[in-house]
Amino acid sequence: MGSGALSYSGALQLIGKGKLPICLFLYGPEDYLKEALVRKAADAMLAPGLRSFNFSAFDLAECSITDALSAAEAFPAMGGARVVVVRNAERLKRAKKQTEILKTRLAVPPPSLCLLLVSAEADPSAAFLGSLPSVFRRVALRNPSESELDGWLSSKLKERGLSMDPESRRLLLALAGTSLWRLNNEFEKLCINAADRKAITGEDVVALVGGPAERSAFALADAVGRRDRAGGALVASDLLQRGEAPVAMTGLLTWHLVRRWGSSADRSPPGSPRMREFRKDAVTLCESDHALKRSKLDPALASQLLVDALTRPRD
Repeated sequence: MGSGALSYSGALQLIGKGKLPICLFLYGPEDYLKEALVRKAADAMLAPGLRSFNFSAFDLAECSITDALSAAEAFPAMGGARVVVVRNAERLKRAKKQTEILKTRLAVPPPSLCLLLVSAEADPSAAFLGSLPSVFRRVALRNPSESELDGWLSSKLKERGLSMDPESRRLLLALAGTSLWRLNNEFEKLCINAADRKAITGEDVVALVGGPAERSAFALADAVGRRDRAGGALVASDLLQRGEAPVAMTGLLTWHLVRRWGSSADRSPPGSPRMREFRKDAVTLCESDHALKRSKLDPALASQLLVDALTRPRD
């Protein structure tokens, strides 16, 4: 099995070297990255004209590992490589006989093979990982960090020739959550909506991604502006019931704060009480956002602490 698990970038480097055979076991919570690796492997190993001949995909919910191995052992058409993908590979641990078949038939894997076992489980047991043939390398595909998500979004924007200001990007990341599948889907919607425009705005994000939660976010921003702790707590509770995470609340609130600051900047001098209040709110939001993303607090308690911090009377 090899020592330690490869990351997404490590698996890409291994695939990029093109040294066959390659046998990978993909697991973790980030399904988008699993499918991205499947595409990258097929693109790297197979000539476009031979893809339909030398690429096979199986699902252990519908077939046995024997079917997949028969395809894996077949000689590739016109030489080169054969890429075989087996999804729902976690089912092997409930079928010991199939695991033994896999281990026996892959004791010496075909030299032209690239085999990807894709598990739907986020964290398979150590016992199951240890039961896989030694030719497999593990690839753990975790949820990306905030900075990694922002880097992914920035690269996608560059590919499309589009731009987003930092606050609009932050709002999108807060509302889309940590799933690259959802972030990619929401990004595609925003690109279509942008049409011939070169920029995606916060208003676009609110209209297409915010959904019903945005109406509550306006109310929450108003409650914070009035320092209405009870009202803010009710709205935050409503947001939680809608399925919004506390970090999405900080994203929406930050966006509203920036808009209010922008509308007041020309009317209020830098040292005025109003501008000092904006700065204090901004600092509180940043601190709350940092704490929420790194704590393991119950969401209801976390949102209450956020509202308490933002509605505390100013000196």
